[in-house]
Amino acid sequence: MLVTISPSSSESTAPYSLQGIASDPAYQVQLEEFARNPAVMIELSSRCNYHCDYCRSPISDRQKSVMDRKLFDHLLPQLKGLTQRRLRLHVDGEPMLHPEFRDIALAANREGFRLAIATNASRLNNDLLPIGMDLYIHLSSNPEEHGRRSPTPFEPYVERIRKYVAGWLENPSDQDITLKIFFNGRESTDAEVMRQRRQFALNFVASLGLDGSVSWLPGTWKPDFTVRNTSGRELRIYFQQTTEGGLYPDVSGFVRPCDLPKDRGFCDSAWKVLAIHSDGAVGFCCVDITGKTIFTDPEEIWEKPLAWIWQHHPKLVEARKQFLSGRVELPICQECLNTSPNREGYLFTEIFPGDPQG
Repeated sequence: MLVTISPSSSESTAPYSLQGIASDPAYQVQLEEFARNPAVMIELSSRCNYHCDYCRSPISDRQKSVMDRKLFDHLLPQLKGLTQRRLRLHVDGEPMLHPEFRDIALAANREGFRLAIATNASRLNNDLLPIGMDLYIHLSSNPEEHGRRSPTPFEPYVERIRKYVAGWLENPSDQDITLKIFFNGRESTDAEVMRQRRQFALNFVASLGLDGSVSWLPGTWKPDFTVRNTSGRELRIYFQQTTEGGLYPDVSGFVRPCDLPKDRGFCDSAWKVLAIHSDGAVGFCCVDITGKTIFTDPEEIWEKPLAWIWQHHPKLVEARKQFLSGRVELPICQECLNTSPNREGYLFTEIFPGDPQG
């Protein structure tokens, strides 16, 4: 279905169409279903010890802090009636920089939550293997790439990850591990760069004694290596191109803005993603690490139930109404959607592609 929105009188007089289903009543019912079971993201740390060129965090001026343990303990009991999805302990920052990361993660497990953690692996250690979580690790594939992310030596960094995976293979760890080898748009056109990344992956697999299990798919960068440990959990090596443009730095210079007026469009994040930042302020986006989609003051999290904030907070209700009418009023949302021609599908039908649990 096409959603047709007429521009205002100050814009071009020619109508334009957005590709998607935002005006379909059945789709709006689906959005409400998502709102009753959102992906909850708790930002344990807005600080990061890496400075990846594809990430906005190093240039963001938002406050940098770790979440007070009292705040996390206040939130955790409220989550059972709010979501059945995996709990994500990140928005901005490196979650494992929180000094109580292990204890917090195990407390969430005891409450029945499996975790999903995006990490740079700088604080990874085998004491974390008992946690019920799924790890998503950006695995640098050469010293130059790693040097653009961190001043720390490359070889010890790789060895830390290799040791963790070896422990995962040898012990009945209840974790799925995804190692993501990234490349940007410019690198994707360089055959030698891509060959080197693939060779690194082969060498990494061989260092674990798993080279006989490799079945690379020729000519593709899809997930094409998997192995299971004794608990039946899966290790994947995944090649992924970094997102550029919108709220992500345009590293390759390939991004071009779409030709739609900046104040028109749609995004489903306001129904799907409940993001609690490290100071207790609540937002509705997993991409916005600037905090400009925050719609509460930090004090409100102590004054009102989290479920009420998510379902009834006037500022969030108004944001949803604006999106359903095809309006994009927040400047940060305009910036984000500026490079996405299919704005309704920015977060896709599911919250995270390939993630059946959301």
